[in-house]
Amino acid sequence: MSHHIIYIPGLGDRYDNLRRSGIKRWNRQGLTAELVPMQWNKGGTFSDRKQKIETAIDTALAAGHRVALIGESAGASMAINIMTGRDDVMLLVTLCGVASPSSPVAPYLRRRSPTFDESLKRLSSSHDQLHLSDVVTFSAFRDSVVRRRYSTINGANNRRLPSIGHFTTITLALTVFKSRIIKQIVEHGEK
Repeated sequence: MSHHIIYIPGLGDRYDNLRRSGIKRWNRQGLTAELVPMQWNKGGTFSDRKQKIETAIDTALAAGHRVALIGESAGASMAINIMTGRDDVMLLVTLCGVASPSSPVAPYLRRRSPTFDESLKRLSSSHDQLHLSDVVTFSAFRDSVVRRRYSTINGANNRRLPSIGHFTTITLALTVFKSRIIKQIVEHGEK
């Protein structure tokens, strides 16, 4: 059975083409990946964005794939919220992700992206419903945007990448460290 990764990006919508370029290189025998754009700062609701991801999940499942979600930065909050309502997604991976409802997010970012604000608020009820054995978090050695204590989940498989900085770590995860992330997905799918 093949694996399909659904990648949920963070707030930097203008970087979606770079993200797509990175995950395009992940495609290989038995593994495909797609980016579902969030366009966090444009109109639309939390439910609209959640539905886009759930449609992508349903399409991949109907094609016979095992599905893994990757939530990057702010996208991790959305991925966590989706994962709590679905038993058919095999693995959740966060990448420098906003995984804690107590994450110190600047008020202007919350105002600029009401969808992210709602996703963040919903995290407190979502954590209790996660199957922690199906969650892997990747964080930077040092990240001033999303500090490690806010990007890990107690009881999950929390891993640290040997890099410094938010954007740098995400870029390296899409390229140099991609094999670490793919390995987690493939190994989990073989269990």
